[in-house]
Amino acid sequence: MNHSARNQTTPSNNTIPQAMLILLNLIALSFFILILPNLRKHKKPPPHRKPTPVQPLHPPPLPVQAGQDLWPNLVPEICAKTSGGDSISWSGKEVLKTQDCNFCTRPSLVGQQRLSYNRIDVIFAPHNECFRELKILCVVHLFSSKKVQYFYPIRREEDSKMIEKISSLSSASEAVNLSELLGSYQLYHLLERIFKEMDEFYDEIISDHLDPNKPKYEHKDFVDVLLQLKEERRFSFDLTLDHIKAVLMNIIVAGTDTSAAIAVWTMTELMKNPSIMKKLQDELRSVLKDKSFVEETDVQKLEFFQAVVKETFRLHPATPLLVAHEAVQKCTVQGYDVLPETSVFINAWAIGSDPPSWREPELFMPERFLGNSINFTGQDFEFIPFGAGRRICPGMLTGIAGLELALANLLHTFDWKVPTDVHEEDIDYDGVPGVTMHKKNPLCLVATKRTHDT
Repeated sequence: MNHSARNQTTPSNNTIPQAMLILLNLIALSFFILILPNLRKHKKPPPHRKPTPVQPLHPPPLPVQAGQDLWPNLVPEICAKTSGGDSISWSGKEVLKTQDCNFCTRPSLVGQQRLSYNRIDVIFAPHNECFRELKILCVVHLFSSKKVQYFYPIRREEDSKMIEKISSLSSASEAVNLSELLGSYQLYHLLERIFKEMDEFYDEIISDHLDPNKPKYEHKDFVDVLLQLKEERRFSFDLTLDHIKAVLMNIIVAGTDTSAAIAVWTMTELMKNPSIMKKLQDELRSVLKDKSFVEETDVQKLEFFQAVVKETFRLHPATPLLVAHEAVQKCTVQGYDVLPETSVFINAWAIGSDPPSWREPELFMPERFLGNSINFTGQDFEFIPFGAGRRICPGMLTGIAGLELALANLLHTFDWKVPTDVHEEDIDYDGVPGVTMHKKNPLCLVATKRTHDT
């Protein structure tokens, strides 16, 4: 997660934020532009039904709202609700587990294809041998539990800088724009221009890592590891600089951007629910005492904190509609014929807000996860913010580690309140449409640093 604040007034300083939002919105737009050629006639009508509104306190993310009326006319969304009382989690389970082999590839959409260097990445690649080897490379060398621990010093350094920045704003009695500080991006412009900007950005990163005069650090980062693997030539395909750029795009889109979104949504919910905020900070300060920094080993002791993170993922999945799957071959799902190249969208938000699976799903209620074994690792199909099966997010452990470390330190180090000219009820849940669902209106809060005896 990139915690450095960004200047959003000067275009030359805004290249990465602009590039990131256009990247996300172009990917989302390509779903709608190119889905029609993939439709086929079915023996039975497609299994659509307009979802029942279940969330008056937390409006559904905008693409999901649009899906209530628009998507049934466009694509067979297998994850739509098909009857009033049945849980919809079984729909996702059939696509992502029972028939995972039939839906493990991705549709070829123009925005995704351009920004993933012709689909040689991990997120948008077709399910082929190159994808399988690249996924193994990423899981083993970048995202394994061992590598999550290896990269911890880098996360710690970044979070320390974030705490210093907020402390400076706190001392000056200035409000903290958490949406900006945590990396919530806003973008503009067109595909080719943004691709060029992002490509230049990746080139700059790679050149910096290849510089023989670059300072040597004890811990290598993701780019160091990828460049080393390129030199070692271990794979059946040539790992090129374009592969490395495509993986960097994945890390930014599926790692940095989604973690930033979830962090802001968590802080939003805590400000709207002060009793939960108090309970969470009481746990942090009871367990950690006067420690000035929360370490990753401390996070595992924080049961209620982890329940809060899970509840945020349930109500505000960073990717409300999981990245589209595509049928590899003709198959039958719940009595419906699905032809090859049919795009299938899994509605993670609807599954996490489904009344048969969740009591009072419209409420932010972290206690539902206490003493509950349900987790987001892809085994519990009523809760799949990271997907499941062959295309589950490979960077899940890394993303969670960065998110939890940042949030725990924000909440342990500072007390938070709204600015004097804002009321808590003015904080809204409006989102920005895109693959990643960011908060539309920036979350600006006043931080007061706690004093520690040590």
